[in-house]
Amino acid sequence: MRGWTHGKRTIPFVLALVLALVLALAGLPTGGGRGATAFAASAQGSSGWATQNDPQQQTLNDVACPAARVCYAVGSEGTIVATTDGGGAWRQQRTPLSGSYGSLSGVACPSAGRCYAVGQSTTAGAILATTNGGASWTGQAYSGHNTLAAVACPGGETCYAVGENGTIVATTDGGASWVARSSGTTEDLTGVACPAIATCDAVGDNGTASSTANGGRTWRSRAATDGKELHGVACMGVAACFAAGFYGTLVRLAADGRHWSPVKNPYSDTYAELRGVSCPTATVCYAVGAVADSGVALASLDGGRTWSNQTSDTSQRLNHVACPSASACYAVGDGGVIVARS
Repeated sequence: MRGWTHGKRTIPFVLALVLALVLALAGLPTGGGRGATAFAASAQGSSGWATQNDPQQQTLNDVACPAARVCYAVGSEGTIVATTDGGGAWRQQRTPLSGSYGSLSGVACPSAGRCYAVGQSTTAGAILATTNGGASWTGQAYSGHNTLAAVACPGGETCYAVGENGTIVATTDGGASWVARSSGTTEDLTGVACPAIATCDAVGDNGTASSTANGGRTWRSRAATDGKELHGVACMGVAACFAAGFYGTLVRLAADGRHWSPVKNPYSDTYAELRGVSCPTATVCYAVGAVADSGVALASLDGGRTWSNQTSDTSQRLNHVACPSASACYAVGDGGVIVARS
């Protein structure tokens, strides 16, 4: 399997080989080999992956790619960086939160020029929007105090944002107004995906999953895991979603759209944090995260039935991934790291 590369740190080659040999003799990765697992992955070759140079060093929390060569990444201190040439250059964009103590945690783009970013200001939750490709970002009419963690936009005018204490807010008029919805939970929600205009799935703390099938009018909450925290969710279709979380957790939504089941992967039941997942086709998915704060990446090429370890070549935690196609993915993380597959 191909790997992921970046240029911020280099893992000592000898150590990587030694650890790779030890793990090869031991078999599958275990919880006792937290750092070793990530280092072993780094020993596998990195053909096909290229460094994406970020002009700043702030932690990046999320990334969205509305077109094959257009992506936006958001992070701490109100940071937004964007590329329009497939990562050849990432340029910082000015926002109302730039350089502040605020932070942006999620981003979604219904088109290449229209995007929404969510997070927190110094005193309340925040929603920013652009309609001109990031030339300018403006604050949206959101009066909530809870921090927002993620946003998804299944239509040009329709978006859902989720956050602290089970917060869900929605817009159906392109951000002119955001209306609170009852999520059925008080757990923090950290990820949301909408495979159809009326269907969305949100995930969060203590394995919580909340879903709607009627355009967000009502949400039903249920447990997707046995208490393991979930951080990201992506869908191949209305009843084919994957959520990623702590302890190497991957779970899949059943065909009934109600029940979630665990999916075995190389990091299952370890101390790995899987924080983001993206499924660009009905058969291809990627997940990213960290083991002992060192970036890891997983891939599935068979609809999520099996997952294989990939080389991330970063000692920074990866927080999210977006794949505009099966052959192009961008992952972002701590220290402004951006790694890409193309």
